[in-house]
Parts: sequence; C-alpha cells; structure tokens
Amino acid sequence: MLDAYGFRNHSVELSVDFDGDHASTKNVCLHPIEEGSSNEERVAGLQYPSVRSDGWLEIEMGELSNIGLENEVQMSVMEVKDGHWKSGLCVEGIEVRPKYES
Repeated sequence: MLDAYGFRNHSVELSVDFDGDHASTKNVCLHPIEEGSSNEERVAGLQYPSVRSDGWLEIEMGELSNIGLENEVQMSVMEVKDGHWKSGLCVEGIEVRPKYES
C-alpha cells in the first residue's frame, strides 16, 4: 500500500452481493502484516492480506456459486462505522478464481 493511511489495525467490510439478495460480508484488515511483527500487534479475528510475488496485496473477499446466477455480482469495500480517515487505497483489479473441491 503505497502512501496508504488509516488502514493499520482498523477493519473494513468486504461484501460480495449476488443480485441483491445473497450477500456475503466479512470484516478484514487491509494493512499487511509486517515482517517481524508480533501477534499482539494484530487485531484478533481479522483476516490480513498476503503479499503476492508481484508485490501487490491480495485478500479473499468471499465465495460465490454461479449455479443459477444469471445477473450481476457486486463487490464492495466499506468502512463507515468507526469513522477513521483513510487514504491511498489503490485497487488494480479483482480476480475471480475457481475453487476446487478435493
């Protein structure tokens, strides 16, 4: 997160919505865990992003099934409850990957 501000140990809500009636939401922290940081510096219960080989961060937003879905899927990132100022978030894209059952 280049020049990002306000994400350290503050949660944001990620939402995946299937045509307005099948929403999946979860709270995560968008600030990566820094190398050498201790578990005390993390907020318990929050998922943190991982660093990809290309240097960008990634975090799982949720799961969806395309069985019977013919309309749009909406994805959002929101933080309106805690009132912490944030800046510098850059979203290059959203990648939808298949999940393989083993």
